[in-house]
Amino acid sequence: LGDEGSGYRIGLDGLRAVVRSADGREPPTGLTGALLALAGTADPKELPAWAAGATKGEIAALSVKVARVARQGDPVAARVIHRALGEIRAHLEAVLEQTAGWTGPAPVTLVGGLVRADSPLREAVVEMAAELGCDVRLGEVVPERGALRLAVGLPAD
Repeated sequence: LGDEGSGYRIGLDGLRAVVRSADGREPPTGLTGALLALAGTADPKELPAWAAGATKGEIAALSVKVARVARQGDPVAARVIHRALGEIRAHLEAVLEQTAGWTGPAPVTLVGGLVRADSPLREAVVEMAAELGCDVRLGEVVPERGALRLAVGLPAD
């Protein structure tokens, strides 16, 4: 029931970091200009109102910018990404522990925005899963396929 490590969580944590930087709880960060521009404002104090009206997809889209700013060496953005990757790692470790007994590498299919071909975090997530001994498979979620599977199982009323 969590979203730890998700694009949404990375985007939200990026927004929180900008607000904390603006009020002095975090050092200045390159996330400020980057995320303010994406939110269409110049004032960090307006971010909570923007976030309250934003869709999960809009907030998740910020994760791409957070990852890019982190790769440019921004320590605040790097902490956001490091925390997210740690959460993904903890999730994978828990799954592997609960499904112990594989005679070889555990087959794990990774899906979602963070492992899309254009994601700046794809390589890090895939490498981490492989380091944990997973037989990594990259899956594509096709919503229509899921809807069809659900429809096939429905009673014919």
